[in-house]
Amino acid sequence: VIVIWAIPVVKLNQMLGPGRALVAPDMPFSMASDYIALQLVFRTQFAYERIKEAKTRFSHIVERTRKLSRLTEFYLPPAIDRKARQLCAAFAWCVMAQVRGWPERSATVDFLSARLSVILPSSDVDRILQQPSKTPPAHRVLRELAKLTAENFTGSDRLRADVVMEQMINQINELDSALNACERLRRTPIPLSFGRHGLRCLTIFLFGLPFVLFPHCGKLTPIYLGILAFITLGIDQSALQLEEPFGILPLMPLCLRVEEQMGMTGLGKQ
Repeated sequence: VIVIWAIPVVKLNQMLGPGRALVAPDMPFSMASDYIALQLVFRTQFAYERIKEAKTRFSHIVERTRKLSRLTEFYLPPAIDRKARQLCAAFAWCVMAQVRGWPERSATVDFLSARLSVILPSSDVDRILQQPSKTPPAHRVLRELAKLTAENFTGSDRLRADVVMEQMINQINELDSALNACERLRRTPIPLSFGRHGLRCLTIFLFGLPFVLFPHCGKLTPIYLGILAFITLGIDQSALQLEEPFGILPLMPLCLRVEEQMGMTGLGKQ
């Protein structure tokens, strides 16, 4: 659109001639270009920090579930260990669903139900996904993990239970921190007014730029304007996508990796 706009501007100035051509002074656009460049830098940097934090937090989930599974393997009976691994694998899928629209998007709810049905018994799936409870599924899974040691180490084995419980709860607390950080990133987006104002300023700048470029570029003004528009609008669009990190991060491979680490691949709820 901007290039199409520049073509009639060039034609009109060619018709009017050098003395009557519609041209604009360089100074206002030079000042505006500094502001627009600064705004694009700040927006892109802030959006990059969001996606960097989202990637780090979800990577923590992969790491902490692996550490938790090592504890359950060495300190819990085989049946309880298998149950803990199932919950760890389910937790990763629950977090992914929550940051991608659970329960607002019905497709996300159906996908989560299908994935959990592969990992957990149907009774556990119903309990985790029960409606209309306001507790998100990932928080329910963490609660199940926290209760696991307390329910299975009591009486004469109390010393061992205390050690295992403390270590497991530390890992669960780290998982809870990662979950809360992911939810914060999802529920606190960048204000729309910030991005809209920047885009409006950039659009006005680009539509006025042909009147500045014509004395320097002549009939090549649409070409140079198209290049500038492609670069600046591309940066703005990239920042817009980065502002919603969980929409572009490959979370499914990470969840499948957690399943593999838990030994759930090919085993499911056996």
